[in-house]
Amino acid sequence: MALDKDIRLLQEEYSNMYSNAENSEGLASTGGILPWKEVPEEEKNKAYELIKAHNDAVVNPKDGPENYYFIDVTGKHQVYYTFWRFRILPAAIRNWIKNPIYFGNLSTDIVASVQKALSKNIVKNVRVELYGDETREHLIGRSKATPKFTFGKYRGKSFPDVYLEDPGYFAFLAKNADPKYASTDNAQAIQAFAQMYFDDVTKKNQETSTAQFVGKPGDRFEGELELYNLKEVPGTREQNGYNVYKLKDAQGNKFITYAFPATEVGTKMKVRAKIQAHKEILGVKFNKIGYVKSV
Repeated sequence: MALDKDIRLLQEEYSNMYSNAENSEGLASTGGILPWKEVPEEEKNKAYELIKAHNDAVVNPKDGPENYYFIDVTGKHQVYYTFWRFRILPAAIRNWIKNPIYFGNLSTDIVASVQKALSKNIVKNVRVELYGDETREHLIGRSKATPKFTFGKYRGKSFPDVYLEDPGYFAFLAKNADPKYASTDNAQAIQAFAQMYFDDVTKKNQETSTAQFVGKPGDRFEGELELYNLKEVPGTREQNGYNVYKLKDAQGNKFITYAFPATEVGTKMKVRAKIQAHKEILGVKFNKIGYVKSV
């Protein structure tokens, strides 16, 4: 398959990306982490145990080689263990953001590095590997291709750093992007990171959410619902503001509506309503209801 060929080429590119480490920017002339073969077996085994426990819990471990995080452990010229992600990127930004994407330094200790990587919430949705080709003892340093924010609350921080801490920020930026800047490198990179966020969250929700569709569109619904989320959407010049009510029943099925008799989160109420549509939002099944009345 063409995709498999692309993946092999990407992995080969990674293997060769820093083969001239002696001349790479930021090379530490002394010190650094141990070559992998010199790391104590006890520490290696602990690292592998942590990785296995994580991957056993990943909702869809068969993502394939085009989508996973890895910790590079090649050592010798490396000051820290480093964190990366393979991800097929849009063609328009492949010359700017390299695949694999550099996600930052971890620690000089392999167990602490694995623990740090796995502690990130967004990482819990994706497989992680130890990438330890002992024939490649070279520096993996911060790539100049890693974009940084030049605006907003994360000004000066790299996109991967922000993604690990606040991945939803990319979804916010993508949703509110100015169309006239859509073709810029920054805008396309933001869209790519936003899509990565949507993919990661959707995949997790599809496997972990117990919500199901109830009935079929056009059916009447009657039952007790609990209001668990209320979002106020402000108005604009063209459109009035409105509220989005998210509700759930005792079975964990989820409902969404734009008018509800209560506004206090946690309120439980028996209602009658009409099922208007079935919608899947980020992998979670919602029943859109209307004409909601308390009974």
